[in-house]
Amino acid sequence: MKKIAGIFVLGLLGVTACDVVTEPYGPQIDYGWDPDFDLDPVYNDTTVTKRRILLEEFTGHKCPNCPEGQDIAKDIHNTYPEDFFVVSIHNSGSFSSTDDKFPTDFETETGEKLRIAYQFSAFPGGMLNRSDIGGAIKIPYQQWSSTVAGLIANPTYMAPRFKLYLKNTYNNEVGNRTIRIQYKVEALQNVTGNIALVAYVLENKIISPQTDNRLSDSYVPDYEHNHVLRDGFPGDGSGKTIFVNPAAGEVVDITDPNEFLISGINENWVPENIDIMVFVYDSDSGEILGLEEMPLIN
Repeated sequence: MKKIAGIFVLGLLGVTACDVVTEPYGPQIDYGWDPDFDLDPVYNDTTVTKRRILLEEFTGHKCPNCPEGQDIAKDIHNTYPEDFFVVSIHNSGSFSSTDDKFPTDFETETGEKLRIAYQFSAFPGGMLNRSDIGGAIKIPYQQWSSTVAGLIANPTYMAPRFKLYLKNTYNNEVGNRTIRIQYKVEALQNVTGNIALVAYVLENKIISPQTDNRLSDSYVPDYEHNHVLRDGFPGDGSGKTIFVNPAAGEVVDITDPNEFLISGINENWVPENIDIMVFVYDSDSGEILGLEEMPLIN
């Protein structure tokens, strides 16, 4: 494999959000993994040949305006269920800090790298495929709906760049839960740049407190958090380079288990509520060029 190029490019400053925060990233769990996968593995595979739009939504359980942004994202997904996907990134300084009223630690190394790289300091905020749209990478949440509609209506933007074939294998060994992802990626167009492959672990249906300033009592003890980023791998979400300036028809087909994407699944996460998102992106510009999402287990 080629040496991985620069991970993220810096975005432009956002224009609307809840507040400004500067607190550092919190504690992180150390994940182990077992490459043998010899105990009760679960398989899942998928193929996709289309471009989708990914909203990387920066949020926090103490952010009073963030539930409104999450509702907007949910409505967009319901409108475009095959074309629009969401990952909720809870790295927002004081809005993501934990205490007795907000006990769940949602922060990740991957989320913090993204927050710093794209200079997010006000929330909610988001990027759509990390694309430069009208001179901005960070899009105000009030503009997500109209911006997504415009992108989906643009056949040039939505033209597929890559075809992805993915197979995940989940090993549910107690104390050593592990996923590995076998992949085949084909370039459908000539693409310029260093192209990397990345996987996210997302967890849904997490019941934990949230602040919502639309309510008379803004403290919601049983809020349902979805699409929550739990891990990015390899390289804490920087990924691994699979192409350099690929031509149409060029294929990367990985069959050696030593080259699969591999990560641990924390014992506190609920496997039935976990999705695995895999995407290809230009590690020079940061733009996401193709993605797929699949459940950890069926």
